[in-house]
Amino acid sequence: PGLDDKRICSWNALAIAALADAGAVLGRADYLDAARGCAEFVLTELRGPDGDPVSGVAITVGQQGTTVGKATTGEEGAWRVALPGPGTYDITLDPATLPKGLQLRTAGGSTLRDVSVTPDQQRTVIFPLTTAGSQKEGQTPGDTATPAPERPPDQQGPSPLDRLLRLLVEGIKFGAIIAITAVGLSLIFGTTHIINFAHGELVTIGATVAFFLNAATVGP
Repeated sequence: PGLDDKRICSWNALAIAALADAGAVLGRADYLDAARGCAEFVLTELRGPDGDPVSGVAITVGQQGTTVGKATTGEEGAWRVALPGPGTYDITLDPATLPKGLQLRTAGGSTLRDVSVTPDQQRTVIFPLTTAGSQKEGQTPGDTATPAPERPPDQQGPSPLDRLLRLLVEGIKFGAIIAITAVGLSLIFGTTHIINFAHGELVTIGATVAFFLNAATVGP
């Protein structure tokens, strides 16, 4: 059976490591230079919006206007390009090679500019794809082609008379709470003969807590 790009990439990494070790043990500087020269890669798996691999798509890697490598996605959507060394690279996907029905998610997203690659790094990059026609040209990720429905006009607020009546009822309820609390505490203290000089404070705290609980939906 054929080997997929993942296994090839892994075996290449092991071969590079073995070459570097051999150079260090044998004192061969040319082995070390060769290992350093093929230690950096850019790679990924190109997949569509449904998660299926996308094959046959051309990828070009350039640096300062010079092409340093090309690749075509395989059956599993995988591709990789060996780099001459660490640095910044521009990675371009050719939209013309995308299968029918697929397009890049963002306008101008065919080129990833200034992709930084550090020494011995195998850098993964992503080209987001979407279904053709599902997004208009120039839209950013997350936007939809369908415009948002217009919001209905805000309803008119309560009239001054309604507010006056509501505040009047709330005031009566607040006063009744204070009166009931005062009478209740007086009955308790009178029945149990408990002397508590914080009678007023207890009434105030109880009334304040009751007010906040009653007005929690609209604020104090």
